[in-house]
Amino acid sequence: MRRIPFMLILLLLISLPLHAQENATLRVGHYFITDGFDPHAQRSDGRLVSFDPIFDALVKLDAAGSTLPGLATDWAVTPERITFTLLEDVVFSDGTPFDAAAAAANLNRARTEGSGPVQQELAPIESVEAVDAVTLRLNMAQEDPFILQRLAGYPGMMISPNAFDTVTREPVGTGPFVLDLDDTIIGAFHAYNRNERYRDPGAIALDRIEVRVGSGADGINALLGGEHDVAFVSAELSAQLAAVDVVVYNTRAVLYAINILDREGTLIPELADQNVRCALNYAIDREAYAFSVGGVAVEPLSTIIPDDWYGYAEDTITYDYDVARARALLAAAGVEALTIPSVTSPTFQVRHEAAMGFMPAIGITVNTDLVPVPEVIATIYGGEYPLSYVSIEPEHFTIFVQQHILADAPFNTFGAVDADIEALAAAALTLPLDEAEPLWQEINQLINERCYFIPLTIGSLAVAAQPYVENVETRFRTNGFIYLRDLALNR
Repeated sequence: MRRIPFMLILLLLISLPLHAQENATLRVGHYFITDGFDPHAQRSDGRLVSFDPIFDALVKLDAAGSTLPGLATDWAVTPERITFTLLEDVVFSDGTPFDAAAAAANLNRARTEGSGPVQQELAPIESVEAVDAVTLRLNMAQEDPFILQRLAGYPGMMISPNAFDTVTREPVGTGPFVLDLDDTIIGAFHAYNRNERYRDPGAIALDRIEVRVGSGADGINALLGGEHDVAFVSAELSAQLAAVDVVVYNTRAVLYAINILDREGTLIPELADQNVRCALNYAIDREAYAFSVGGVAVEPLSTIIPDDWYGYAEDTITYDYDVARARALLAAAGVEALTIPSVTSPTFQVRHEAAMGFMPAIGITVNTDLVPVPEVIATIYGGEYPLSYVSIEPEHFTIFVQQHILADAPFNTFGAVDADIEALAAAALTLPLDEAEPLWQEINQLINERCYFIPLTIGSLAVAAQPYVENVETRFRTNGFIYLRDLALNR
């Protein structure tokens, strides 16, 4: 038998654990402050990343928005009810069994005690019942094609019923990690250790996650200095990552656009002419604009929705940068020069003015008023301005149309009516989403063709990771950013 030298054995025993430890702790920089760990009390999707290690939801979403199993393995959907089949033999980290009764208690708590947004998302549910230990039934007050998507976020996250009163500071879920209460300073530093009761320990590569909450600049500096493995980076700072050896993932969560509110010419008669509205679109160099305001965190958008969204049509018109074409359209409308008032908040001042800075090249002057953030929504939609810079986070293209385009839409300030779109939407809203998509595609084409918006960019935040970080998958638009629990390190 060949003998292995003692010193070699010792070196192997020492080096293997050190290497394993090097890949066992994920270090994250984030700039969304979390003031507590009650998922049902939350309002901002940006904080989901702090909740995901601890809490499982009934379902998950992939990057395209498809529903995947979570604590529910299967579901049957009718207009009247949704019936879930739940995982068996799952326990919360405090040892409390997870079953249909616990799930029903969570949903009823979220429906009655959750934040305003959480309660609103669950409003279509009339009642919740535990049919048996593994069968959960939601009785619907009204049909909602997006309820499953919502149950992948805060409303569908499951808390141990024994921790309802203490979850803000001492969270208890069924996820693969537990909050390290001794090391955590809520809102500043969050430490997560493995949940020894987790049902599938082999699926998790990490032993510990550390999330340090600070400014975006702090996160970038720590990432570039090797102190973070992952950092969440705002659009304004992401240009610093353009020539750096990190991998950047765009979340494509937010649409930024100029909303042509006065599309019937109530305040500015010239805006009733499609040629004038389209001239504004062709005047903007979106490639240059996107990088100037968002670095690598945003992408230029030349149609009202990107090509991977429901309702996108392949032959939709796009607005390429073409000053000559813009001038020709204005000439066709008999417009040589035009002054248009607009409004925005200090938050979007730089972005808005950068977009409007292209307009003098075609003889258009845009004068922008700034209003305080608390007043901006009421001012934008108060009927005094024909243009406004907007950020939009639609759950779905169909909701965007109902909120911004239809005659009775809450954000259609002047009640502008497009009879073609009204007729198509009336028909589409009577059909299941899969059957209705051709109608929504026609609506998409008309919105672009008739230039009701000036689309600019998509994306508001980037996730930057060191090259050795594996299994990074961006989450669906309004459902947070990435799943920290799934990451692995391969230094």
